[in-house]
Amino acid sequence: MPVAYVTGAAGGLGRAITEGLLNAGYRVAMFDISQEALDRASGELGEGVSAHAMNVTDRASVDAAVTEAEKALPPCDLLINNAGTFSVCAPMWECDPDRWFRDIDVNLKGTFLMCNRVAGGMVDRGAGRIVNIVSSGGVLDGHPYGTSYAASKTGVTRITEGLSMELQPHGVTAFCIGPPAVNTAMTQWLINDEQAKTHRPLIKEIFEKGEDFPPQVVADCVLALASGRADKLTGRYFLPHKDYESIIADADRIVADDQWVLRIAGHKKG
Repeated sequence: MPVAYVTGAAGGLGRAITEGLLNAGYRVAMFDISQEALDRASGELGEGVSAHAMNVTDRASVDAAVTEAEKALPPCDLLINNAGTFSVCAPMWECDPDRWFRDIDVNLKGTFLMCNRVAGGMVDRGAGRIVNIVSSGGVLDGHPYGTSYAASKTGVTRITEGLSMELQPHGVTAFCIGPPAVNTAMTQWLINDEQAKTHRPLIKEIFEKGEDFPPQVVADCVLALASGRADKLTGRYFLPHKDYESIIADADRIVADDQWVLRIAGHKKG
């Protein structure tokens, strides 16, 4: 029975991903900063999970929680770096620096610390997959008024490609997924925050128009990547609400044309 680690697993996308993995036959180590939320979620999900409180921005906390999970379950086959925040939505000169850097710490540093702690075991075993949850914000556009979120998620997208190149000789792959608008605590914050209402009103409009998506679309994409069918596309970016199956089927051309990776527009490789 395969084993998955999921950060930010107690609610939102993490909870949906965890449930999807359980239904697919995985055992799951759930990581979240809130012990109370973890206890509630793991109790509702039942058998097949182990719950471990973790602050992804703290190296000692990451090491301790992963060590607990390694004692509770067999080795990790699939790492899902889902824990994330969007803490400030304002022009850069109006941002609270502490809130701005919180997004960098959770989204970028947290992803690095988990990969740093878990990827080595995958390399030693010659197998494993990593899926990093990123965003379209900042990756597909400049994302004004959300520069902390954009910088952190774009950074994760870039390190995913570099990491995939480091891992590929060892039989390990890495991908990133940019979810669509999904009703989570983070998107609710964007809808209700006064600065976000002013600077990113589109978020509220998406939900008012019913253009959001259920979290299961993200869980389904994770399972597609976990299946191994997309391994030729290691290092690449996937949109779960688009036709990623056609991209997987066209993997050779996607790789040859250097698509679904971060590049400077107008620049050609070589």
